[in-house]
Amino acid sequence: MKINLNKLYIVYNPGIQSGKADVFNGKPTDITGLRYQFYRGLVADQVYGIYTTKASAQKAADRLRKTSPHTPLEGNKPSKDKKERFREFIAGLEELSSKHGIAIQSIGGVLIFEYPIPIIYDEDHTSGDLIPNWEED
Repeated sequence: MKINLNKLYIVYNPGIQSGKADVFNGKPTDITGLRYQFYRGLVADQVYGIYTTKASAQKAADRLRKTSPHTPLEGNKPSKDKKERFREFIAGLEELSSKHGIAIQSIGGVLIFEYPIPIIYDEDHTSGDLIPNWEED
């Protein structure tokens, strides 16, 4: 059986810091992206599984969400205030925009949550819209 290394779905073990919500974001990565995650600090114990189809990864993530004892950090205060987190976000966004040659123009469209949460974006490159999605409790 040949595995397509350009379309891998990673399901992460939920942890105290991550919570149940962000065990799977639904987006594929490739082997280079996975290598980059390990380079940035991901350790093998944090990976529940690597799947070749979104359906199998989603099934595993759903099972983890039902059985994990960890919960999101809802009641906890973040270690950094909104202003500091926003500054760090802008620095990271500048780096990402420069790397990929993609800029975001937004006026009044920034949402700053009380604490970090998993956020994914729609992948429609033709509309020019950048629409975030997140789970609400």
